[in-house]
Amino acid sequence: MKVSLYIAKRYLFCSSSSNAINIITAIAATGVVVGSLVLFIVLSGFSGLKEYSLEYTNIFDSDLKVYPATGKTITFTEAQKKALAAMPEVAAGSQVIEERVFIQFKGKNDMAFIKGVDTKYDLVNPTDSILLSSEWLTPNRNEVVIGYDTSHKLGLGARDYSGLLEVFVPKPGMGQIDPLNPSKDFTKQKAVVSGIYFVNQELNSKYVFSDLGFARSLLSMDSTKISALRNQTCSKCVRKQCKRKNNSPI
Repeated sequence: MKVSLYIAKRYLFCSSSSNAINIITAIAATGVVVGSLVLFIVLSGFSGLKEYSLEYTNIFDSDLKVYPATGKTITFTEAQKKALAAMPEVAAGSQVIEERVFIQFKGKNDMAFIKGVDTKYDLVNPTDSILLSSEWLTPNRNEVVIGYDTSHKLGLGARDYSGLLEVFVPKPGMGQIDPLNPSKDFTKQKAVVSGIYFVNQELNSKYVFSDLGFARSLLSMDSTKISALRNQTCSKCVRKQCKRKNNSPI
């Protein structure tokens, strides 16, 4: 190590007869330092963009999620609701119904996922930060909230009463769709767009949010059936209120 240090000092601080070596060494050292600084700045920028993007993506991702082990639905009875509500670790919970659907507006159509949510969904996944225009769902009404890209593709704005959004889903157990009369093989519901959300390019055309009852009626689903449970733990409560209230979080 001492020999290497001696040689380095020898060439770095040598006499004027070896100025070329000094210049080359200085240029190389400067290049390494500048390159490292530029790389550090670029990586820091990408890291910040990743965290910024995930911050909005996590709006759709709760602390605790319950999905069916097999199939598409799980049974969630009143007794299970009370048991979950009694857990001190759970600050809020929401029932979700999700299924792929076909949507249409004035001859324009698209594919999306209907996401039926209950009135507790905002406590688990805050929606006010993603709403681009108008307002969130009103319970027990045929209303939906669509993404910005879906709105742009269908030419549909919030509270557009010139026409209603049509949501189609295949009827269960119908098998192959009749090409001569495909409408009889689908269940259709109409809804008004109450709001438009904006998250990112991937999610802006993926979901169509609706009231839980609307999705359940569309899918002809039993009142005890849901697609998933989304829960918020007390330590990370969205409303920053870990003190539980008397009403059930479910």
